Amino acid sequence: MPFGIYPARDGYVTLGAHQQSFFEILCKALGGENILSDPRYESPERRVENRVALIEALSAYTARYTKVELTSRLGGTIPYGTCHEHRRHRSRSHTMPCAR
Repeated sequence: MPFGIYPARDGYVTLGAHQQSFFEILCKALGGENILSDPRYESPERRVENRVALIEALSAYTARYTKVELTSRLGGTIPYGTCHEHRRHRSRSHTMPCAR
C-alpha cells in the first residue's frame, strides 16, 4: 500500500509503492515528506489500516502535477504508469483504459 489509480492534473496515473523503499521514493518525489513523518503511515501495516486517509493525502499531491511531470518524477523509480483515455486509444488493441 499504496497501489492503484491516482489523479493527475490532466488525467490519471497508476502507481504501486508496496515496499517501504518505494513508499519513501514516492513521498519524496511528490514533495510529501509530511506523509512520511505521519505515524499513521510508518509501516505497511499502518498504511493498510489508514488507507483511506493515505489515498486522500497522496491524491492531493499527485493532482498537483500533470502526467508528464509525474512521469519525470516517478518513472523508472517505482511501479508507475499513465492512464490513457479510452476513446483516444479505442483502435489500439494493445492498450487498456484505466477504470475509475
